[in-house]
Amino acid sequence: MVETMKIILLEYCTRITDEDTFLQVRLFLEKLEQHRPFTANGVFEVDLKVATSIFTNILTYVLVALQFEISDN
Repeated sequence: MVETMKIILLEYCTRITDEDTFLQVRLFLEKLEQHRPFTANGVFEVDLKVATSIFTNILTYVLVALQFEISDN
């Protein structure tokens, strides 16, 4: 996905006539090149799939805890 975005932005760069916009796109491309993955203390990489899984598990835990709280009342 990052490679596709870089290709699209490089093609866009050739059509830019405004100097400020050109510099902003070039800066963004440089940031894409320096992309470092987000990790959990270097143990594993946290991507969208892992973040979704963590959020789903937390939500399930909260819903089950709420059901027990409601049934106690």
